Amino acid sequence: MIVYIDSNILIYMTQPQSKFFEPAAELLINSSRGDYLLATSSFGLAECLALSPDNVLSFDFERLLSRHSIQEIPFGHESALEFAQIRVENGKSLRAPDIIHLACAKIGRADCFVTNDQALCKAKVQGLKIVPLTSFVSG
Repeated sequence: MIVYIDSNILIYMTQPQSKFFEPAAELLINSSRGDYLLATSSFGLAECLALSPDNVLSFDFERLLSRHSIQEIPFGHESALEFAQIRVENGKSLRAPDIIHLACAKIGRADCFVTNDQALCKAKVQGLKIVPLTSFVSG
């Protein structure tokens, strides 16, 4: 099973003070046991890196992806086509960055999309189960 993780989940994984650090860390533990593969997009990495303009966190995010074998899915032509389809199916209810994540998850053949964005949890994407972090790790 491939589990796509939203940018907010990546951020929690680098912030031990966050109340969502433990459930995010549980994703990494379960993945390292072979329960599933984790994936995110190059766009998600860019969002995370932009939080640290002085590059203090850039090492943390890059190390996180390589150390835990998190697959990085690029946003390219095929993702752009998927983006358009998701936009049509969901109307204007989703922000463009969220649709980029969903499109990359689809292109990366993810089975599940884990996020803590409540608006994103309401999206409808055929073949992709979208769930909040705490629901995924507890269920």
